[in-house]
Amino acid sequence: MKKIELEQLDKEELAEIVKASVSEVLKMKAEDNFEKQTFNIKDAAKILKRSENYLRKIVTQGILKTTSDGKFITGKELNRYLGE
Repeated sequence: MKKIELEQLDKEELAEIVKASVSEVLKMKAEDNFEKQTFNIKDAAKILKRSENYLRKIVTQGILKTTSDGKFITGKELNRYLGE
């Protein structure tokens, strides 16, 4: 990132920098919260835009992992599956 002297910025430029920074922090926080959530098969299917049967199939194949009780899928696992 380019080093910027604050004295050289006008108020509008500084406001844009702050706005972009706050937006990035909020995005990272939302991603972290998503990864900590758990979803049942029905909700995970909606997130992935796939059928519940398809999700059950890839869970059975070991492609998508569930919690130890087999009832939920974490947001972290959904992101891993999506390659994020």
